[in-house]
Amino acid sequence: LVNYKKEQAAAHGERGEQTKAELIETLIPALDVLELSVKHTDSAELKLLEKQFLYALKSLGVERFGAVGEEFDPRRHEALAKRGEEHKVESVERSGYSVGERIIRPAQVII
Repeated sequence: LVNYKKEQAAAHGERGEQTKAELIETLIPALDVLELSVKHTDSAELKLLEKQFLYALKSLGVERFGAVGEEFDPRRHEALAKRGEEHKVESVERSGYSVGERIIRPAQVII
């Protein structure tokens, strides 16, 4: 009975994480547009909105990743081009997102 309860709890946790990942996948395109808008304007309002959006996602266990200078990791990054000899991210074309150990979308980067 104890093992059954543990198995059920683990399965419930996996379903919850799967549902969360699916929800985040539907929100990512809107966040991409917001991120691009922030990069190309000086709008304090858009920056605040992006910050609040990311804070809300973080409270759900979602991590945005992909930053200049990060070590390239093929599990977390999708290389669009390679410019240098080092395996470090030179620019981020699209951020990546994860929930726990699950990669929702790899970051698209130039190394």
